[in-house]
Amino acid sequence: MRNMPVLIVMFVMVLAAGSSMAAPAVFVASSENGGTFRTLDGNDLTNELYSQTSTDFAGVTVVTVAEVDATSDGAELIIGRGDVLEIRSSQTYALLKSSAGHQQINSIAVGDVDETNDGPEIVVGQTWNDGTTDYGQLLVLDPDQAGIPLLDAFSWTNMWYSMDAVAVGDFVGSNEGLEIFAAYVWNTGTGGTQFSAYDYNPAGANAGERFVQLSFNNSDGPVHSLVAGELVSSNTNEEVFTGVANGRLTWWDFDQPAGSTSDGNMFRGMGGDVTALAAGDFIDTNDGPEIVSASIDGTRLDVMPPEAVNLSPSFVFRAGMGVFALAAGDVNTNAGLEIIALDTVDNALRVIDGQATDQENAPLADLQTRTGFDFSSSGAIAVIDYTAAGETDSDGDGLYDSVETDTGVYVSADDTGTDPNNPDTDGDTYDDGDEVAAGSDPTDPLSTPANILPALSVLGMAMLGGALSVVARRRLRK
Repeated sequence: MRNMPVLIVMFVMVLAAGSSMAAPAVFVASSENGGTFRTLDGNDLTNELYSQTSTDFAGVTVVTVAEVDATSDGAELIIGRGDVLEIRSSQTYALLKSSAGHQQINSIAVGDVDETNDGPEIVVGQTWNDGTTDYGQLLVLDPDQAGIPLLDAFSWTNMWYSMDAVAVGDFVGSNEGLEIFAAYVWNTGTGGTQFSAYDYNPAGANAGERFVQLSFNNSDGPVHSLVAGELVSSNTNEEVFTGVANGRLTWWDFDQPAGSTSDGNMFRGMGGDVTALAAGDFIDTNDGPEIVSASIDGTRLDVMPPEAVNLSPSFVFRAGMGVFALAAGDVNTNAGLEIIALDTVDNALRVIDGQATDQENAPLADLQTRTGFDFSSSGAIAVIDYTAAGETDSDGDGLYDSVETDTGVYVSADDTGTDPNNPDTDGDTYDDGDEVAAGSDPTDPLSTPANILPALSVLGMAMLGGALSVVARRRLRK
């Protein structure tokens, strides 16, 4: 900064620090106009921070957020839409990499499962048809290479009829590194499902030796949802919670002797298909995270303590929706984490207070609701960290590019007329941002902060301080 009074420098430093801050926001994929992506403000879902419509966005049913692309800043969107796997920027939705030739991508997970490969891998569970029969496939792909090349694939054509869900985590303490959890239908007559924890060993001679089954168990219905993590404090390592079509919610401990049956510990009958699960620390008065379940074919939400016997009773619940997908994140100024729900009955997106009350059977309240979506063929949500386009300061003068309109005429702090690529548009040795903060004209070399500051009285200085704070707040909101 050049020739700046201390007061102004202090405010400009605050503005510069705020200009690059990212904030949690809600990403939603829907079917309107052939396919639409939106990034929404969790405090006001009508406020579209960014949006695009394209047929290239059609058919999205799975989305995961993770840092997988070394060429891109921050986390990316890993998207499954039918037979295509894509990595897109979470900020602009720009396509970074894609992998075609899949058939039906059901689930995506990310983690470092191949210790011989640099960086995390993408694990995909998909259903494949060889022309006569559906069967499940487990894929490991390298997201850091063009085309997201396949590192390995595993399937049992006479055993796996679909690969419904996958996760990556430290499920087996006696095994080094991370494991792959896979849920697949093995009996089409009964809908029976098997769960397995696999260690991926790339040195194996064939797929059966590279995907080493460490632990397994069976269930009596296809898995429609899962959540994994360190959720039960009394248990060692990470657990997997599964929701199946018959309405049973169960958590599994895979830290068992090699090749043995995993423990299906506590379970709860939810009264209908468990369509979605999420986890987070919603209830301040409860020690540790809670599980959120959408059950009875999505018409009821329950927030449950994973430590309790049979996951019961619920802390809070809500009925009357059709929830197809859930996410959790701090997307609203409301205290604590929020539940984000994709409601297919009302074609709505909801930001829900997970701790409106911690009393059993008290209803969960909407903080924000937006209707008018079309989730008929495309529907997925995620929480991302978003920095709005335009919240960049190319010339480092303390003004966002979006307000530097380059007209040569100063109108207001929102229309400065300055050059976004020149920190001192009028050449008077004062940065444009410093002039706007001080109240001088950044497009007029005869108007400078030095010209106006000496004439200020004590009252004038107080008024200037108030004006600077207003400008700071305005520019931080841009």
